Order: sequence, then structure tokens, then C-alpha cells
Amino acid sequence: MGTGKRKRTTPPRGEVGEGRGLEEEEEEEEEEEEEEEEEEEEEEEREEGGRQEQKQEVGEQEQDQKQEGLRCDHVHVVVVVVVVVVVVVVVVVVVVVVVVIVAVLVVQNLRRAIFIDAAWTTFVVVVVVVVVVVVVVVVVVVVVVVVVVIEAVAVAVEEVVVVVAVVVVVVAVVILVVVIVVVVVVVVVVVVVVVVVILALVVVVVVVVVVVVVVVVVVVVGSSATT
Repeated sequence: MGTGKRKRTTPPRGEVGEGRGLEEEEEEEEEEEEEEEEEEEEEEEREEGGRQEQKQEVGEQEQDQKQEGLRCDHVHVVVVVVVVVVVVVVVVVVVVVVVVIVAVLVVQNLRRAIFIDAAWTTFVVVVVVVVVVVVVVVVVVVVVVVVVVIEAVAVAVEEVVVVVAVVVVVVAVVILVVVIVVVVVVVVVVVVVVVVVILALVVVVVVVVVVVVVVVVVVVVGSSATT
């Protein structure tokens, strides 16, 4: 009984090889899973970084657009003010000169014989009124066109536009003051009839006010329609 052969407890060589092969396969699978997880994490990090960059770019673009909009608004205001001032000065000069001419003609007619030259005086007044109306309409159209064109060019050189605007406004005001002084002197010296002088001044004031209101309204409406 005691001399019986022992049973083998170690697995056969084939079984040992199969066990090691399974362990290696499991290790390889674990390594592959780990690599896949790392790749997924890296991919998520890249996507997150891309989203952050995209958000930053969008924010910078919005900021640039806001600054550009402010620049355009600034230039728009400067251009409109300059154009309106220049137009008002030109219209005032034209109207004042025309009124002085009419006043002188009327005074001369009064000196001669107002009933004889009444037709001529009426004709001159009608022609003058038509000329003033045409000038106002042309000036309004030119103002709208000039504002649009100057704004398109002026946005790129805002500083130059501001300097030129200041110079133009100063020169326009000086011209206006000189013209008013000269016209007052001429009217006082040439026109002796007080009624004609008063009428001439009233016409000048009324025409200037109407022209300024019309020009400002048309400029604002035209500029808002183009922007």
C-alpha cells in the first residue's frame, strides 16, 4: 500500500503554455485599453482647447467690431457736422448776396418810379426765389452724396478727418462772419430805404433757418438709411 506511485500535481507542459498565453493576452488587452483611454483623454483635451481658442477668437472679433462701430460713429458725426456747416455757410452767402442785389434793385426802382418798374421788380424777385430753391435742392442732394462718400474714405484715416474738420469749420465761420459784416456795411451804405433793409434781413434769417432745418433732416435721414 505504501509503495504506490505518487500522482503528478504539476500541469503538463501544454497546459502551462496555454496559461501563460492567456495571461499575456490579458495584459495586452489591458495595455490596449489603457492606450485607448489615454488617446480619448488627449482627444478631449484637444477638443476643449479648440473650443477655448474658438471662444477667444469670437470674443476678439466682437471687440474689434465694437471698436470699429465706435470709430465709424465718430467719423459719421464729424463728417455730418463739417458738411452741414459748410453747406450752411455757402447757402447763407448765396442768399445774402442775392438779397442785397434785390434790395439794391428795389431801391433803385423806388427812386425812379416803382409803378413803372413794378413788372421788372416782380420778375427779378421771382427769378431770385427760383434760383434759391434750386440751390437748396442741389445742396441737399450733394450733402447726402458727400456724406456717404467721405464716410467711406474717412473711416481709414480718422485722425486726419478730425484735423481737417476743425480747419474747415474755423474757415467757414470766419468766412461767414466776414460776409455778414460786409453785407451789413453794404446794406447800410447803399440801401437807404429802411423798409427794404428790414425785409432783406428778415428774408435772410427765414431762408437760413429753413435751409438749416432741411439740410439737417435730409442728412440724418440719408445717413441713417445708408448705415
